[in-house]
Amino acid sequence: GAFALLLRAPGVGALMDAALDAWRARGTLATAHPLLVIYSRDDAVVPCEAVAEFVAQQRRLAAGTARLVRSHRWRGPHCQYLRTDPARYRREVRAFLDHALR
Repeated sequence: GAFALLLRAPGVGALMDAALDAWRARGTLATAHPLLVIYSRDDAVVPCEAVAEFVAQQRRLAAGTARLVRSHRWRGPHCQYLRTDPARYRREVRAFLDHALR
């Protein structure tokens, strides 16, 4: 679709790479807040492997602390989880909040 064309536009790839590098660098920071990461195996914008690496890094940083780090990987396009499976999305968010707000 139109989004896929946008991703192939001149300069967009370099911009996305720079954003991903900044996101990875931020992942080295330890924080105390709970984290829920919902991502897709089929994401054309953010590589699934990069998100999985970020989650693993956050879990390592949280080891030995009370910090909650949860993730859920789905199939589907970028940021379409609520639209494609609203009941499942709500269950994941609700379970995360129930645990995080104890």
